[in-house]
Amino acid sequence: MDDRFEELKREKGYRTRDMVVIHEGIPNLAEMLAKFDKIHTHSDDEVRYILAGSGFFGFVEPDGNQFLLEVTAGDYINVPANSEHWFEMRDCTRCKAVRYFIDTSGWTPHYTGRDRNIAESALA
Repeated sequence: MDDRFEELKREKGYRTRDMVVIHEGIPNLAEMLAKFDKIHTHSDDEVRYILAGSGFFGFVEPDGNQFLLEVTAGDYINVPANSEHWFEMRDCTRCKAVRYFIDTSGWTPHYTGRDRNIAESALA
């Protein structure tokens, strides 16, 4: 994984990384997930490499339509800066990911106030 990070630093300019682990044993898990599951943007790309478990990224298209994308172990996702999106766990109870950052201040959401309109059973 260190080789991949060095490659990403050279190619994309990432300056730092960390690891996030979400699981049912985390105190105040619902409050933590509430930060992720509202539609928001970031001024930097949101880049994740999923190591274990799974989750769902939701996206708002330019025409306002919304869709979900499931990410599982081995997936690499890059949500471009200023893209409206959210993250949720659904039926999953665990997700472990490496997060990559250009901006060393880390993950800062800018909530849009837009409502999610995807039914609980909808999957992309």
